[in-house]
Amino acid sequence: RRRLAILRKANDRIQRCFRGFLYGRERMRKRHQAAARIQALGRGVADRKVCQEIVKSAIGIQSHFRGMMDRKYVKHLHACMVKLQRNWRRFQAQLTVKRMVYEKVEGIRLQRQQVLRQKLEHAAASLFQRTWLRHRDYEIYAAKKREKGEADKRTSTMLVALYIATSNLRNFVHPWLRHLPKDAQDVLLSIKNPLQRTMAQVPLTGKLANEELGRRGLRVASAKHLYYDQVGK
Repeated sequence: RRRLAILRKANDRIQRCFRGFLYGRERMRKRHQAAARIQALGRGVADRKVCQEIVKSAIGIQSHFRGMMDRKYVKHLHACMVKLQRNWRRFQAQLTVKRMVYEKVEGIRLQRQQVLRQKLEHAAASLFQRTWLRHRDYEIYAAKKREKGEADKRTSTMLVALYIATSNLRNFVHPWLRHLPKDAQDVLLSIKNPLQRTMAQVPLTGKLANEELGRRGLRVASAKHLYYDQVGK
């Protein structure tokens, strides 16, 4: 048994030496390097393929994400453009409506101004006419009043002269009686006696007593009104 154990140990040592020679460290190192290189090539191919798949997947994810973001941005831009167009069209519509309203208001203002101008012209014309008619009527009234005053003066002067002359008619007819019209002569002759008695009994006072026949009275317009000019025979 001891011998067998020694032989077995010797056998193991021989085998280990032969295997060391056959599979030496340098050779094994080269094999390990070659294997490592082969493994590296395989792993590189596998890793590159995996990386390509990962890159392809990442590119797909990025493209989908960017497409989503771009579509969202385009949708936002479209909404903004729609809002801008809507606001611009509303502004144009409001501007058109305001222009129409302003034109309507301007037309109403011009029409009102025209009506006010016509009313003012009518009122001015009425005022001018009323003023002119009042002035004309006042002139006519003043002329008539002046004429009446002058007529009253002439009549008063004539009556004073008539009353004085009649009061002096005692037993004779005054010479100027023949210058009167025929009708006046008849009337004076018919009222001679009653008029003489009345004038004799009533004393004259005031203006009638102060005025004399042949002189200019205080209520006579001019000296030509003191005499009577008979026309005809």
